[in-house]
Amino acid sequence: GEAIRRDVAGDQMLWSIYNDAPPGPHNNSAGGGNPLNAEIRQTVFAFNHPGPMGRVAFVRYQIANRGPSTWTGTFASFWSDPDLGGFTDDLAGSDQTRSLGMVYNSTNNDAVYGSQPPAFGVDLLQGASAAMTYISGTDPQSATQSYNSMQGLSAIGSPIIDPISGLPTTFMFGGDPVAGTGWLDAAPADRRIQLSRPLGALAPGDTAEVWVALVIGQGLSRLGSVADLYCADDIVQQFFDLGFTGPLPAPGQCAQ
Repeated sequence: GEAIRRDVAGDQMLWSIYNDAPPGPHNNSAGGGNPLNAEIRQTVFAFNHPGPMGRVAFVRYQIANRGPSTWTGTFASFWSDPDLGGFTDDLAGSDQTRSLGMVYNSTNNDAVYGSQPPAFGVDLLQGASAAMTYISGTDPQSATQSYNSMQGLSAIGSPIIDPISGLPTTFMFGGDPVAGTGWLDAAPADRRIQLSRPLGALAPGDTAEVWVALVIGQGLSRLGSVADLYCADDIVQQFFDLGFTGPLPAPGQCAQ
């Protein structure tokens, strides 16, 4: 329990503070526009521990509105270009019940990791409303497209349809690759993943907190790594839900 209550969380911690006030850097095609006057205090920490807790990095974002106007319809997103070993053969997926987005290898023959490629997951620990994925080169190209993506919509703002259920979804490729069920990614590529959650309205001076866990799954095969990722993520989520109290979860709870 002392791990998070101390000024230094975990066994190693990094802290930074930054803002978007200078207008010059606002030139990315996925955003642009005027500064929001957002201040971000970012804490990253991890534990030196065997088992799943030694394969996760926690990130806490404290997002403050330092401008004169209220932000409305605010979303926070975590965007990642994981490049899992050989980056051209990755598949993406998501699990709505876990608020998890992930990448895993399309074969058991990765250019870097060989026959036992890991899986990588991003968990918005307070819940996610959308999980999107893009192939390199098809990322949002405007602020409007980015905001649509943050809401779990297509670039033009239309609903994403799950081809298996025929129903709208905000979680792309939300099937279970271990069981081979549901909507699964079938296009190995250089994949990006984006997890989002709504923050609502933030008045001047308001602060919102967003927690992210970056989790590694390592099994004996690509799907074994996905199964291990699911198990590890459940342990990480429970530890977070308990407020980081009590002893660190024991190793050996997930099949390797």
